[in-house]
Amino acid sequence: MPPRPVRIRRRSHAMITRSATAAIRKSFPFLQLAPELRNMVYELCLNLDGVDAYFARYAQAFKNDVFPDKVRPPAIRCTTPTVLLICRQIFMEAITYLAQQRLVFTHGLFAQRLSKVVSTGVIRKITHLTISDSNLDMERSNYPDSIQGLLALFREICDILKSGHHLKELKIIIKDAFLSWHIGHCWDAVYKCGFCDHIRYMLRALDKVRGVGKVIFEGGIPYEQTRRLIARMQTQKFPFLKLPTEVRELIYNYSANWNDVSVKLPHFLSDWKQHRKPRYGRLTTPTVLLINRQITSEALRILHKKRFVFNATESFQMLSPMASPQITRFIGKQTLQKLTHVTLNLSCGEWVCVIQDLSMIWTRKHALKELHIHIEDELKREMVARGREYPDKELWDSLKHLKHLSGIDMVTFSGDLPQHITGPLKTEMEVKHQAGTKSVHESSVCQESVETTSEVTSAHPKHQSGWTSLPFSVSHLFESHSKS
Repeated sequence: MPPRPVRIRRRSHAMITRSATAAIRKSFPFLQLAPELRNMVYELCLNLDGVDAYFARYAQAFKNDVFPDKVRPPAIRCTTPTVLLICRQIFMEAITYLAQQRLVFTHGLFAQRLSKVVSTGVIRKITHLTISDSNLDMERSNYPDSIQGLLALFREICDILKSGHHLKELKIIIKDAFLSWHIGHCWDAVYKCGFCDHIRYMLRALDKVRGVGKVIFEGGIPYEQTRRLIARMQTQKFPFLKLPTEVRELIYNYSANWNDVSVKLPHFLSDWKQHRKPRYGRLTTPTVLLINRQITSEALRILHKKRFVFNATESFQMLSPMASPQITRFIGKQTLQKLTHVTLNLSCGEWVCVIQDLSMIWTRKHALKELHIHIEDELKREMVARGREYPDKELWDSLKHLKHLSGIDMVTFSGDLPQHITGPLKTEMEVKHQAGTKSVHESSVCQESVETTSEVTSAHPKHQSGWTSLPFSVSHLFESHSKS
């Protein structure tokens, strides 16, 4: 009886042919070999000599071509040894032999990046690394086998190693006669030497690497310049997680703070007034939250206990509220939704637009336990002296969005807002709503608001842009809820 066909589907859900099925059945059972035989195969497969051989072919192409600027890098088949990409078991068995290999560089970089020749994961796994200038031509400029190519190699390797590595030995050999002459005669000279400057740039790049078991310098670099560098590179990483929990919490308290927004805001406004064009910076994450999962969870626990205080005391002097600075350009929406204690100090009436932006974000999702809003309007006295009602339509358009917020433990208002405005808002925001149910306080609050109706007319004199006097009642605060 013939064997059953193997039903294997590709990503396109097409059946594999009989020839492909036969090839699968005839594949060599590598994992069934004895461990000793598999280790011999790993030793033959894992060889890093091809990395330096690749750059040797690249340098030879530059020497043979009349127009070096048009030379293209040789083609690359793979950046990681194929034996490490088969399965997890083979990877775990073969990686020990990769770590024993010595990676040697005797050429520099030019147009081709190192990460496209050998993967960064392989570089971080090796334990022995040697960088030499034995095949470099230092007298030639704009050439991969020159001092510029060597500097590019140092920079890229150090950028990879500073994030993590397993190096036990790092050997750097600088013995080129032309370069050694410049180091000996120009290192401490008054004038500037380009070759010595390149060597200093290399040493600065190496200063970022820590935790190397042994660092060796061979050649004409002064010992006084390498002695301190070797000590720093051989310094082991600080065991931060072995510190007591109380000490780590103190560090977290200084490392991340919500209130950096209030520090950056005055600088942003001064720059805005000078150039008359908003130039927002990029949103960044504190480094302490990017190290590992344990440190992130511990730091967030401390960070969430901090109160977010937004101090807006300076006028941005814009004619339209739509052109006002957006708080989400200083702190992300997801971060705002995770805040628990918030204080908004709006000492200028122009900043009430922030309340509208925050209300729309927190209506979808929030973790607020305490919210305090302080509003000072410099035009309130002028409006009251002229017999106008306060607040005006523009301020009310921002405050009315707060009625959609609920489930906050404690809400407080202070400043220039009247009690008949803040009272209903506070009651509604502190109500714990349930899905499909209405607030138990809604009817009483609506009745109270109807009795204390106050018509709000007139637009903000400083921001008049065609507003008309539109009287309305405070009972409109819960109009949408009552209709629903």
